[in-house]
Amino acid sequence: MVLLGLNFVFPTAGIVAAAQPVQSEAEAFPRSLRSYNDADPDSIWTILKNRAQQEPFNLVATLIFFLAIVHTFMTGRFMAIAHKWEHEHAEKIKNSQAQRD
Repeated sequence: MVLLGLNFVFPTAGIVAAAQPVQSEAEAFPRSLRSYNDADPDSIWTILKNRAQQEPFNLVATLIFFLAIVHTFMTGRFMAIAHKWEHEHAEKIKNSQAQRD
């Protein structure tokens, strides 16, 4: 019974401790948009350049996001290539030019 009771007490103690705000001098993550001070941007490129200079990780995140969008629009093409290769491989298996595995 004691062990069973401890199983319920300790996990909830960790949750309560994790819910407490951490008092530190570190900046908040992610930064607020106002902290970049780009209220009068000339173009989207000016905004991206300014934010990448202030926070280099923004460049990495922007590139990953851009690649995800490109990948999303390319999936149809990827599927077409995959089906083509699948049919070519099936023909090779049929003609005993390739192993099934």
